[in-house]
Amino acid sequence: MAAFVATVGTGGCALTRSAGTSGTSGTGASSSDASATPGADAVLTASTSNLSFGNVPVGTATSELVSLTNSGAAYVHIATVNISGTGYSVSGGSNITLSPNQSVNVAVNFGPSSAGYASGTLSVSSDATNSVLQVGVSGMGVTATAQVGSHEVTLSWTPSASQVAGYNVYRSLISGGPYIRINSALDPNATYTDTNLPSGNYFYVATSVDSSGDESGYSNEVAVVIP
Repeated sequence: MAAFVATVGTGGCALTRSAGTSGTSGTGASSSDASATPGADAVLTASTSNLSFGNVPVGTATSELVSLTNSGAAYVHIATVNISGTGYSVSGGSNITLSPNQSVNVAVNFGPSSAGYASGTLSVSSDATNSVLQVGVSGMGVTATAQVGSHEVTLSWTPSASQVAGYNVYRSLISGGPYIRINSALDPNATYTDTNLPSGNYFYVATSVDSSGDESGYSNEVAVVIP
């Protein structure tokens, strides 16, 4: 597809980079009572390496699940599951043993007490080969006034030279993602306006989708700061 050019309506930046096409796939953890293999390694994996809560109203709380899976061939004993960062807490997953391919969910909670960006780290200690597994967490505490917001960002890009069904636009509070799609349906136009934004840092990428439903890789990232 053609290179994307993203122009920020707040007077920001324009960047270009060619984006190749790639398919999308998903993986999920499964649970089983498989027997361990003598002398094998134990490996613990998480369902995500970065967990973003997006905007959360001050004084409220929300929760997301992170799945921990024993992807090795030996038993794994999880000793502790802890989290750092203001407004974050975690429950579940401590002092349990997982057989190969078995999973357990831990609940990560975010309840901001003040407006602003908050980050932290979920840390899982076990006797696996990777003895300390870490997952980055982030979120934005917003007030009721900031939630409504009056700011908007207009993005535009060079249309693909090949025939496409439309485009998707993604946003993140962290440079490099994870990104969340913000358009509810494919946009046939090479422009998009993100509205009702509170003050903060935002990072955008775009993709193109062909008539078969194949989605391209992410475009270059455009950073926007709304004071």
